[in-house]
Amino acid sequence: MVSPDQEDPQMNDRKKVTVPDLARWRESGRRISMITAYDVVFARIADEAGVDMILVGDSVGMVVQGHRNTIPVELRDMEYHVRNVARAHPKALIVGDLPFGSYQIGTPSGRRIGDRTHQSRAPNA
Repeated sequence: MVSPDQEDPQMNDRKKVTVPDLARWRESGRRISMITAYDVVFARIADEAGVDMILVGDSVGMVVQGHRNTIPVELRDMEYHVRNVARAHPKALIVGDLPFGSYQIGTPSGRRIGDRTHQSRAPNA
């Protein structure tokens, strides 16, 4: 990792990535980068590397929690890891997976769950 006194000036000038940015980049043919992170350390590393998006995936169930698949991952697990990634204050757009089955219970409930996940990173938005 680069120390603060050795930071690349271009990285300091980098703006926060937004959904409209992604749409514009797609239209122009610009390649978009994304990497998975579950904690503040890896989110900082990814952001310092200039990644456009950080995915907080439900793969956390296998990678971090040691499950055989992603089915045991709960919404509170995803909220916890989204909060950890958000604490890095990345310029990259944070994308959080919803746990298996959470979005299949209907549109109103799915929206509430999406809102909860979004609120878990709201202080750093």
